[in-house]
Amino acid sequence: MITAVVRYKLPPQIDYAACREHFHKIAPDFREVTGLISKHFIWTESGWAGGVYQWNRIEDAKAFYTGPCSRASSSATA
Repeated sequence: MITAVVRYKLPPQIDYAACREHFHKIAPDFREVTGLISKHFIWTESGWAGGVYQWNRIEDAKAFYTGPCSRASSSATA
């Protein structure tokens, strides 16, 4: 099993409520990700967000982080 922690700086206009709303919107999409055991969303008062991911195999994690999903999630917060 592989665990990955991903963090990114939020734009100043995205507060807790907006971030939480976005997390709820995208959460169902993670049910279909190959090899993903679980994802836990994270948020901090200092303006950082991200997730803690558990993967079956490193190959699944690498495919996710280098594929179209990685570009979609980064553009969603920009």
